[in-house]
Amino acid sequence: MMKDVGVNGWRQCETPDRWKTAAQRFIRASCVLFFLPVGCGGFGSDESGSDGSSPAGESAGARPAVPDTRFTTLEGASVSLRDLEGSVLIVNFWGTWCVPCRREIPELVELHDHYADRGVEVIGIAVDSGEPEEIREFMDGYGVRYRLWTTGAVTALAEFGSHSYPFTLVVDRDGGVVSSVFGPQTVASMTSLIEPLLAAEDG
Repeated sequence: MMKDVGVNGWRQCETPDRWKTAAQRFIRASCVLFFLPVGCGGFGSDESGSDGSSPAGESAGARPAVPDTRFTTLEGASVSLRDLEGSVLIVNFWGTWCVPCRREIPELVELHDHYADRGVEVIGIAVDSGEPEEIREFMDGYGVRYRLWTTGAVTALAEFGSHSYPFTLVVDRDGGVVSSVFGPQTVASMTSLIEPLLAAEDG
């Protein structure tokens, strides 16, 4: 069973010099202190298991639909996760200011490379991480080839329940949220969530 968070990881997050809003102070404080209990709402609520994820074998009809929230690409286009319906999505909310997020990036790069030709999309959603050029330069250093979008902390919390980072959603081809997990993930941990979805389709 996967754990929602790595407590040691949250104590290593970096904090900016100034906070823009009270909501951002709340979210980033959760990265510095202990994690907030899973169950504050959104997809992080612990409704189906102690790891905050839904059983991979449940029917797609029972899965909550991913919100039709608008994000912005680094090129300035408005996009939504629903635009990618038909692909399995690994949606990773992260920040350039979060040390555990940085440790996770190479795992996501490997995951993208492994599943790129199997209809699996990795999307990195940068939360309050600066200008597009800064994000692009930052991620180029990691050899990132997956999609990069941006959003604000208020939207990430209100629409997805992302109260600490990194936070990752697994979305099936029909746009249903299969799993939501907090804390840095690995290729192995994410593969355990992806493969049952692909196996069900192959079967």
